[in-house]
Amino acid sequence: MSSHLPRVGLIAFTAFSFACSDEGPSTVSPSTAPAEVDLEQLCAARVASSTESAAIEAQDRVDGIADRLAAREAELTRLEAEMRNDDKRAKAAKSERARLVDEISGLKGTLSEAEKTRDDARAELVATLKQLDTQIEAAEKARQDADHQRARAQRGEWSAFMSDAKNRICDRGSRKRHARCHDAVESALAGSLRGRFEACTQGEQAVPELRHLDKGDALPDFAEPIPDDRAFTTKGWAVVFCDPDLPEPE
Repeated sequence: MSSHLPRVGLIAFTAFSFACSDEGPSTVSPSTAPAEVDLEQLCAARVASSTESAAIEAQDRVDGIADRLAAREAELTRLEAEMRNDDKRAKAAKSERARLVDEISGLKGTLSEAEKTRDDARAELVATLKQLDTQIEAAEKARQDADHQRARAQRGEWSAFMSDAKNRICDRGSRKRHARCHDAVESALAGSLRGRFEACTQGEQAVPELRHLDKGDALPDFAEPIPDDRAFTTKGWAVVFCDPDLPEPE
């Protein structure tokens, strides 16, 4: 008898996912955006369910034939034992024995064919699993690359924002004063202000804006004043952030 196809692996296979189309799995480009390579929405069931079902059905058929063959062989063994111990029974059971021998021979042939079908289905499933691994690796690499690119872009946006803030707030004075002012601006914008800035850019919302408020101007919506307890940031500067209640873009 041949070994059974592992059911746990087959059932667990449906938990895997990879990008696909109506015609089958598609190649994931490393440049694909994460929204297009969402590992939670990949479609393994769509592509692999028929392969998995074929393998399971083929194994079920092998099991059924093997069970019938074992039952007939046991029946033949009992009959031959009776025939050896009872001459009268031996004469009466010749045709029954011949029928069992023929049936067993046919079942062996059928079992052999079923095992080949099962093995072919298993090989196809293994190939599909290998392809799945490749697809998942490509999708994950695309996600990591996109995350890395996004992080670089966010760092660039923050650097540009910081440079603009230094130029606008530290717009006069000596070189020594500029250096001290730049340090003060960096210190003032650190912490929660940078965190809110990155929350806007990570959510692909509007890039925060540095704004100078004249005396008596009301603080704009979603704005936060730059701390004014430093000698270089006491001119009513504020950062206008994105609306935190807006949904992220699709």
